[in-house]
Amino acid sequence: MKPPQRTQYLLDCLPQIKAYLLSEVLYWPMGGSPLPLTIGNFLLENKVHAISNSIEEEQFTRAIGLTRQTWLTKWNRKVEREFLGRLKLWSSYLASIEGEQRPSIAQYKNEVRNRVILQLLTKEMDQTLPDLDLVDTGLKKFFTDDIFLWNPELQDVFDKQDFWFLFGKLNDR
Repeated sequence: MKPPQRTQYLLDCLPQIKAYLLSEVLYWPMGGSPLPLTIGNFLLENKVHAISNSIEEEQFTRAIGLTRQTWLTKWNRKVEREFLGRLKLWSSYLASIEGEQRPSIAQYKNEVRNRVILQLLTKEMDQTLPDLDLVDTGLKKFFTDDIFLWNPELQDVFDKQDFWFLFGKLNDR
């Protein structure tokens, strides 16, 4: 029996993560998966996977913790590079919707993935990088609390305080 797609992604990442950390590549191709290996992608998939199988999640978390500990300097460099890259993407997206009369909620649902990963990466960082609240100032101007944006099954995985940007909608301006 083939494991579910998220589980398969995580299983495929584990044997490649050391080579990934030792490489200069930030987005590591994963063969048949449309999702490349990055620390942020791994952290998000592991967090989302937690709803389906807590035993496997513990195994993934333990394995990634050991890898992080063993290759801490390389890990931190990847986290910082990915953080800065995704911050640039998120800032660019927010700038692009600033003047729109009616921003697309469908596009926001896709783009907010970068913001979720930024939040996860901040917990991995040993140093302080640009403040996400400052970047999110533009979003807060036209964001209203509302229903959870992603699959309702995931709502319990993302607490509203840290992931507030998943619990709302964009207002018309």
